Amino acid sequence: CSDPLACTLQWMSGADAASTISPGITMCGDFLASLLFGGLSMPLNQMFNFQVTSAACLTSTPAKRAALAVRFLKSQYLMKTARGSVRLQQTMLRDVWLRSLYVGCLFCCFSSMERLAFHIQPSWIQ
Repeated sequence: CSDPLACTLQWMSGADAASTISPGITMCGDFLASLLFGGLSMPLNQMFNFQVTSAACLTSTPAKRAALAVRFLKSQYLMKTARGSVRLQQTMLRDVWLRSLYVGCLFCCFSSMERLAFHIQPSWIQ
């Protein structure tokens, strides 16, 4: 198995690990991988969105842009409790959830179309 999530799903389904992975399991593995990395990439995506829409970032030096990006992420996703401790805001969970679903569906569709194209025309794989 070359795809870790597809191999894990294959193992969880009780199928023989040496057998060919079914297209359904491959698609589920692609979807789960897209969900996972969509969520992990969310802070970078939000930072990019902030950078390209902020007039202060567009006219700043690279060091100042980095400081503005860190301040943006802290203000959006961290909060201080009454005791003074820092915790995540619910906004972060919402943004991770939305980006994961968006990226999961989108990239799963892309990979499915790519696999279908290679299935229809195997000579494209070279």
